[in-house]
Amino acid sequence: APGAPFAPKFAERVKGPFPIAVAMMFVLVIVSLFTIPATVTLILLQEREAFIVFSAIFFMLILVQTSPLLVGIAINSHRETIRGRVQKPLTAGANVLAVAVIALIVVTNWGKLSEVDWRMLTAVILLLLASLAFGWLLGGPALLTRRVLAFVTSARNVAVALLVVETTFPQTDADVSIMVFAVVMLIADIALAAYWKQSAPTPI
Repeated sequence: APGAPFAPKFAERVKGPFPIAVAMMFVLVIVSLFTIPATVTLILLQEREAFIVFSAIFFMLILVQTSPLLVGIAINSHRETIRGRVQKPLTAGANVLAVAVIALIVVTNWGKLSEVDWRMLTAVILLLLASLAFGWLLGGPALLTRRVLAFVTSARNVAVALLVVETTFPQTDADVSIMVFAVVMLIADIALAAYWKQSAPTPI
């Protein structure tokens, strides 16, 4: 489930090209409308018929995530006075909500997270490192663009992934791997953003 909405936030933290981060997130959201059903179908091909609530995924990605993004872009482009008034409070609110969501994920799923074995944790770490590496390698010659692409490709839309689990893999422990990935991903991206922020070059 690519196209996590928080990826541009990390790009902003490292002083990377924010428009590229937003554009890539938007593209990945559209692509995921096709790749998520295809991936789930391939996973279940040898076991049973895949049951995917496409309308729920569409609602989550388009109405919940993409529509506010487009509204924000429109305001940013044509209403500078409104942008100046709402940017700081919305940014502060987004930061508070992000911390609250991370804490909520860890607290509510601590029982499951504490029972994760080393094989799942190893797989999650390798997937995250591979995603970061692909973004870095495909980011072109500019250092800041490489960093932004690394964040975008490593970030996964946890809400959509959990939605797929609830509709396609009910009464299973499939959500555990998603929670583990979410925690590892957020910790790694926060640490990487803090490190890269200290060494961020001045954008040209």
